[in-house]
Amino acid sequence: MESERYYFDKQPFDIIKLLDSKRNLALEYIQISKVDAIFKMLHLQSGSKVLDVGCGTGYASLRYDGFHNQGIEVISIDISKIEVKMAKRYAEESSKQQEFLVGNALSLPFKNESFDAAFCNNLLHHLDDHLSVIKEMGRVARNVCCVEPNNLNPMQRRYQKTEGAKRAGDTKAFLLGKLKSDFRRAGLENIRTRRIHCLYPRVSGNLLKFMISVEPTLCRIPVINLISGSLVVCGEK
Repeated sequence: MESERYYFDKQPFDIIKLLDSKRNLALEYIQISKVDAIFKMLHLQSGSKVLDVGCGTGYASLRYDGFHNQGIEVISIDISKIEVKMAKRYAEESSKQQEFLVGNALSLPFKNESFDAAFCNNLLHHLDDHLSVIKEMGRVARNVCCVEPNNLNPMQRRYQKTEGAKRAGDTKAFLLGKLKSDFRRAGLENIRTRRIHCLYPRVSGNLLKFMISVEPTLCRIPVINLISGSLVVCGEK
């Protein structure tokens, strides 16, 4: 169950603070590109109403300007009271009008089709019953998009064995075929997928810019694409 594994009230994970303190441009690039992939694959339009499920401290919606520049209404929800409190503070500091709620992804407090789209960024791999969460997102929204770690990525598999991964509940990842199948089992159609993050750069400066510039080309190479870091899956009713 979500309450058993998604325990960030006890160990809150403040990715905004982490990125700001370490000034890790490579990690920030990876995080922003995940949200950018969600934004583009959902084909969001001005005036759309979007639900961010498992929002944590609000990084996805607060740091990605696409939502606010396009006039998209984002409501964010997370089971962790502490992280939602942090997210509200970050929203106030950035002068962004956005609603953050405490709630369980297995039982979202919204009526059917309340949203044009719902998305989650690295939430499902923390949960035992991720299929029920996909179904619940499909209940409240017409379009669903999720980003999750790729189980074929060597760095991801190595990380899963570490103590840090165990403490964070990051010992699970997905195969693309399995995730697509789960979307279909949740009643979603027109499944669209992407693999992103063929590179996990640990560099900065001009070398980082170069690696980012060549990543789209490298992603076209089938073997490299297969082991990319993240999977993006979208579906609709």
